[in-house]
Amino acid sequence: MEYQLRNLGWAKAAWSNLFGPWVMGAAMFIQDARGKFNPIETLEMLHKYPITTLCAPPTAYRMLVLDEPIVYLKSHPPRALRHCVGAGEPLNPEVIKRWEEVTGMTIRDGYGQTETVLHRVRGYPAQDHFWQDTPRRTPRNGTAEEAGEVK
Repeated sequence: MEYQLRNLGWAKAAWSNLFGPWVMGAAMFIQDARGKFNPIETLEMLHKYPITTLCAPPTAYRMLVLDEPIVYLKSHPPRALRHCVGAGEPLNPEVIKRWEEVTGMTIRDGYGQTETVLHRVRGYPAQDHFWQDTPRRTPRNGTAEEAGEVK
């Protein structure tokens, strides 16, 4: 069962929380959590229900590894958790390490559609101010780019 900490107003909620799992026949755990994010409440859900996969934004993981949530996590471990994924922004290695120390699981840091936009828009005039020191190329949709070094 998958538990994704997403605001349903974001597009990622539709393709990750609803459509993708439905297409694959996966069970989703959806919590009606309103207001400010509560890391203890999230850990209670992981302890109480047979959730096997957690997908959360890095900001949530940063809050889950603070002192009070870690104390709760150690005394109330997740019931069935096997996979952890972060998506939406880069996750710092210290958080990944702390989570792994306590849970034994590595957070897989996702790299998705939002992060790859700049790979495709390079070459359009509106983006020139971001890339002043790099040579301009014409984008080629539908074909692989040449191998190279990302700087």
